[in-house]
Amino acid sequence: MNIMKDKITVVIPCYNELLYIGNLLDDLANQYGIKGVNVIIADNNSNDGTLSVIQDKKNKYNGLLNIKVVDGGNVSRARNNGSEFVETLYIGFIDADVRLYSTTQIWDTIQNLEDGYELITCKLKSYGDKKLTGWLYSLYNFIHSYMIKYHPFAIGAYMFMETNKFREFGKFDEWNDNSEDFLFSQNFKVDKFLVQNHFIGQDD
Repeated sequence: MNIMKDKITVVIPCYNELLYIGNLLDDLANQYGIKGVNVIIADNNSNDGTLSVIQDKKNKYNGLLNIKVVDGGNVSRARNNGSEFVETLYIGFIDADVRLYSTTQIWDTIQNLEDGYELITCKLKSYGDKKLTGWLYSLYNFIHSYMIKYHPFAIGAYMFMETNKFREFGKFDEWNDNSEDFLFSQNFKVDKFLVQNHFIGQDD
């Protein structure tokens, strides 16, 4: 089903993600209604075999995902560069080391946006082996649940919104790679921001 291809484009900042990018592209290919969706990978001159993995997945998912590699830069610049190729109503930013646990996560995100929310993110879970990291992610989710009552904060690892809103608010601050997601989130009102009851996985 290609029910999302005219609604959403996914932008992935990427640099030396050999161990991760293939898993994310597999997860994207398994998303409900994903057929025909554009996936823009903004690569910062990876030299570890990342581009070979991307090409393999591009061949494997030809006709399902429209994967395009463009010039990247630091995380903020890569996201901004990738956004220049977006023509759909909605834009989504996903980091290259993310795992998507639910096959309806992006579909649900679009439904949330169509329901009137303007900025969507989700919860975090570790897929690594370190128990401490898992505990820290749980602590983050707990603190985040209180923080967002006063300050919208969509994590850059999973951040979706209207494309026009992204451009209207000036895109990401390319001089700040540590809190660019928090700073950008401050453009939105609390009641227009949603943390989904979905988790994404990230490594330790």
